[in-house]
Amino acid sequence: RGAALAKVCPDPPPEETPAIAHDIEVNAAARRELNFAPAANHQRRTGRITSPFHVLRYDLESGRILSLHDRTHNREVLAPRPGIDLFGFVRERTDALTEDRRYAFYQRDLDREKVDDMCWQDWSPVREHATRVTTSEIVAGPGRITLRRAMQAPGMAYLTQELTFSAHDPVIHLEVTMDLLPDPSPQAVYFALPLALAADWQALGPRLGELRDFAPEFHEALERHGFLADSFQPFFVAWEQVQRHPPDGAYEGLAKSLDGMLSGPLALLSNLHGPNFWFLTMTSEPERVAVPPALHTVGTSQLQSLNTLFSRYRWSALRLSLIGLALVIGSVFAIYPFRRGIRIALIPAGSCFFVFGLLGLAGSTLNLFNLLGAFLGVCLSHNYAIFSSDNASAGTAPPVSIRLSALCTAASFGVLGLSRIPVIHALGMTVALIVLTALMAVELESLARRSR
Repeated sequence: RGAALAKVCPDPPPEETPAIAHDIEVNAAARRELNFAPAANHQRRTGRITSPFHVLRYDLESGRILSLHDRTHNREVLAPRPGIDLFGFVRERTDALTEDRRYAFYQRDLDREKVDDMCWQDWSPVREHATRVTTSEIVAGPGRITLRRAMQAPGMAYLTQELTFSAHDPVIHLEVTMDLLPDPSPQAVYFALPLALAADWQALGPRLGELRDFAPEFHEALERHGFLADSFQPFFVAWEQVQRHPPDGAYEGLAKSLDGMLSGPLALLSNLHGPNFWFLTMTSEPERVAVPPALHTVGTSQLQSLNTLFSRYRWSALRLSLIGLALVIGSVFAIYPFRRGIRIALIPAGSCFFVFGLLGLAGSTLNLFNLLGAFLGVCLSHNYAIFSSDNASAGTAPPVSIRLSALCTAASFGVLGLSRIPVIHALGMTVALIVLTALMAVELESLARRSR
């Protein structure tokens, strides 16, 4: 069959909580496969994710999202359109039959730039959507349910979406993994959110009628709180004009009326053509100020995205480093006796933890490169601990080769630690400190043993 949903069970997964659940709706409908064949009952199966804040419905056969209901405000949020549902994939490119370079929308002219005249020109972009949902599955966890979809889309080698609904958070978390195919032509990829705003626009007139007492009440509130109400006179004049002449007409006409008001780069910050309307809003507010849900705004902070990406890299590197360290320690215990294995494992591990504690006391923020440096330093310290183990068994001092190797390594990475580049500084300083700490541990352990 066509697009199919896999791993979706009629029974709710055991991890679901009463506050959030997934189930399947079955609706029977008569359908005729051939003109001369009798009509047969066809069961349409619709998946439903219910949280305290939203109800999402999607088609199990095609994987298309059908509806997103806001339970808090009791309204439909989504207005699906052909090719676009919730966070629908859109690829925008130039028409290769006309012009597949940037000259399709920008013709540089130095004479026009001298007088600050724009060189942007009108163009007709080609917009392509995802062609099918290849696989889809429901992943349930403690207090959350994730709808994961893999899609085929033009210009993409790989595309997956994960929509996560939480029982404790009204925010719908979206995670996209994609791989672009090589293409030198100008293109842009974005994810559209077709909101159902037409109903709000049509209900604006009755809502304004319910707010007839707003102006005098607001005027009294300003005076009661010590404000000069006359300073807000332009607002009251504009409010009175809206009350007398409420906006009317179709919502699509309102969006298209902005087309003549935007030109140049501003015209690229919104989409006023086709069935989808969106615009980009730039604000100077700090990131800690949350955008009100009523504004129906999706954040595109690149800094926040990079912070999240590096956090994932850091935890991934930590997990892999711990696995590698466990394998190294396991091999030591497999080769050496237990007591010697304990000594060999404690020297690099203790050096690493000591340096991390020292950096923490100094107020240094640990990052991904401190972690990589720690892994390298631990591996080097393992060498010193292994080569000095024979001398420890014989009761003699560590050989000169270990001291010379450790001092040369510490000097080399210490030079990198003096760099003003934060990445090199973190890597070099971490390795140098761990190596010196391990050397001190080997020397002090030898002195303590010989003093006895």
